[in-house]
Amino acid sequence: SLYASCVHQSNLPQFYRNGKVRRDFKSKHMLLSLHVWMVHKRLIHPSSGDPGKLVQESLFDRLWEDTLSRIRSQGLPELTVNSHLTNVQKYTFSSLMGFDHAFTFETEEEKLDELGGELWRKVYMKNEKLPVDHVMRLAKYVRDEKEMVMNLDEELFMKGQIPWAKPPNWNNVLSDDGSVFQDDETEEEFLRRQKEEIEKSGGVFIDDIDLEEGWKLALTDG
Repeated sequence: SLYASCVHQSNLPQFYRNGKVRRDFKSKHMLLSLHVWMVHKRLIHPSSGDPGKLVQESLFDRLWEDTLSRIRSQGLPELTVNSHLTNVQKYTFSSLMGFDHAFTFETEEEKLDELGGELWRKVYMKNEKLPVDHVMRLAKYVRDEKEMVMNLDEELFMKGQIPWAKPPNWNNVLSDDGSVFQDDETEEEFLRRQKEEIEKSGGVFIDDIDLEEGWKLALTDG
């Protein structure tokens, strides 16, 4: 299905290893929502007609059902579940509006710059350790994949057979001063620092990229 395709693509480990997307509830949810947004844009295009609008409603219904299930898995009091879902929906829709806004600019450079800023704020959670080049590689991936989805054969698209590209190549990223970004952290050190930062902010680190069992999911607000 369309939703399953988005889930599969957003769960690729390259986004979290070389791509340095944090392994917490909100970051992973936003990466998934980013791919759902790209599919949503195709479904609401006039060429998709009324059937597309109905499918896009089902797409978001599936997203919220899945989100609700992930929230319930936290073991939170049932009376608080809906309020947590409302919080997730608010920051999700706010982010998707930001992605929409990025594509209203006239030039390609302006679109990419605005999209990169949105991705840094909403997917990378304002990670100041990342150079601009790192974030912009994700922005170019989103631009290209959105275009691919918009032009995909209707039959393949509606079957959920979306030929997503591989995640960006984050090798030889440039620092903001133009030199090659020297990321001296080992994978182990990077994950340890992520875990400490996430838990300090009230979340729980998710180590389900490489392990069958990981830390319990937790919500992070804001």
